[in-house]
Amino acid sequence: MIKEFRGKTKWLSNFSPVKIVIDGIEYPSTEHAYMSAKCANPTWKKVCANETITCGQIKFLGSTVKLVDEGNNWGDLIWGVDIETGEGQNLLGKLIMEFRETLIMEFRETL
Repeated sequence: MIKEFRGKTKWLSNFSPVKIVIDGIEYPSTEHAYMSAKCANPTWKKVCANETITCGQIKFLGSTVKLVDEGNNWGDLIWGVDIETGEGQNLLGKLIMEFRETLIMEFRETL
């Protein structure tokens, strides 16, 4: 079971540097893309695409924007798990694990 995204599992973090394109805009991490999706303002989306803004900074700034009407807020038990209670569906973690297994299978097929 993965409890933290450190060491060998660091690459699974939303803070891990990775290029992701959504609606024609390239973001420097999934955290940047996620924060962009929280608000419909085009100026905000440009801020989120700025690779000189760190993941921590964009996460902080994301707490100040007007959210799209999606109902998510801090303490999300759908995509994550409350580390203190263990409650939550952890859908993000499950998707990452599924993707990892797909990559492993594809890699094994190339050997």
